[in-house]
Amino acid sequence: MQETTREDKIEAIIGICRYDRKLIDALGLLADDFRSGRETLPSEFLGTVMQGINWTVEVLNQVMDVLNEGEEKIEKQMINDALVAFNDAFAAGDVDQIAQAIDASLVPCLEQICQVGEEFDS
Repeated sequence: MQETTREDKIEAIIGICRYDRKLIDALGLLADDFRSGRETLPSEFLGTVMQGINWTVEVLNQVMDVLNEGEEKIEKQMINDALVAFNDAFAAGDVDQIAQAIDASLVPCLEQICQVGEEFDS
């Protein structure tokens, strides 16, 4: 097996940021659709967005050492808290809670990840 280099991880970080910008837009649309009643549970769109979130977390787990080089810029607890808030809302089946969790937890978490990650894309 080939070892993942720092350069590979930086490339993955840049990829996360580009993808997460699109994911943030999709989350905003999803939250709006839940609030307006256009989207209900179960939702194919929600399933697709959740796959994107899971992919982001999987990649983050592999690159956190590079993201946090020198100082902790992304706290794993922040990510975990956002995911727990979202999962709790989803488990409750309450679309208003899901929209709130998206706006208050997931989007700010992804924004912070993008802000830190974009420092590598210069």
